[in-house]
Amino acid sequence: MIGTALLAASVLAAPAKAPAVPKPETAVFAVSECAGCREAPALVAGGAPGTFTVQWEALTDFQAFFRTLDLSGDARAEQQVEAPSKAAGVGTTGNGSFVLGWEHPGEIYARRFDVSGNPMGDRIHVNAGHPGGVDDDDASIAVRADGMFLAVWDRFHIGAAQADLVARRVEASGGLQPEVVLGQTVSRAFPIACFTTSGGAVAAWTHRNEPPAGENPSPAGIALRRIGPDGVPVGNVLEVIAPREAAWDLGLALACAPDGGFVVAWHTRVSPAKSGADIMLQRFNAAGAKVGGLLRVNATVAGEQTGPALLFE
Repeated sequence: MIGTALLAASVLAAPAKAPAVPKPETAVFAVSECAGCREAPALVAGGAPGTFTVQWEALTDFQAFFRTLDLSGDARAEQQVEAPSKAAGVGTTGNGSFVLGWEHPGEIYARRFDVSGNPMGDRIHVNAGHPGGVDDDDASIAVRADGMFLAVWDRFHIGAAQADLVARRVEASGGLQPEVVLGQTVSRAFPIACFTTSGGAVAAWTHRNEPPAGENPSPAGIALRRIGPDGVPVGNVLEVIAPREAAWDLGLALACAPDGGFVVAWHTRVSPAKSGADIMLQRFNAAGAKVGGLLRVNATVAGEQTGPALLFE
């Protein structure tokens, strides 16, 4: 079992002006059931009206779990994903059903579930047909309202210095579209993605030009690439920020906007950060051009502000 993951649920009306601080509608409640175990951060997706699904993993023994809850904290039974496994994300379709992704050493899988958390069909082998001599890792998924989903992951070639950033769309029927390579990086990139209103997508990842030196991280930046509605990469890789900050993790977050644009956020300890780590945000329009300059999101500048999350209503 996995450690107690805590979650506060809040539902906000659509005010004319966003409040400075969200208003929780419930007390904090436990999602997982083991108070003495170690847990990894949870992944959350809204579901049928008044429900949401949470996926998390145990860091110590490579077990992934999920459960569906309502906003009062009432939960359906905790379910374990295939063991050993690592969480790769959860996303909701337009009818409230959801798709769950996971990794099972070197292989990437997904499965559809109905609004009650019951499996729909067999598991889908997302990276089926991958070449020999590779290690596929660090996968995440994005789910479209019509049931199509996009998986993105790192592909390490044994003995090679660079890794590929690979994407594959899976149709609502379960059909696998061709894999596409979005770009390359050195070391782990932890890619993430979101769908745009045009039916295309955006993928972003941690970008490095040199490998870590032993236990010391190499400079990290952020890169992204757009994907067209036909699943083909659009334009060139865009460097959001150049690799300049030696860090293992920039807390990368990505969200696609209703107007077709998208937003990237991350934490940084270098300028324009004021003190410790600050949260930075950069907007982009539907064509992938930057809109305005960098915005520091946090009002508090003392201490460490890390791990941003983004969501458009």
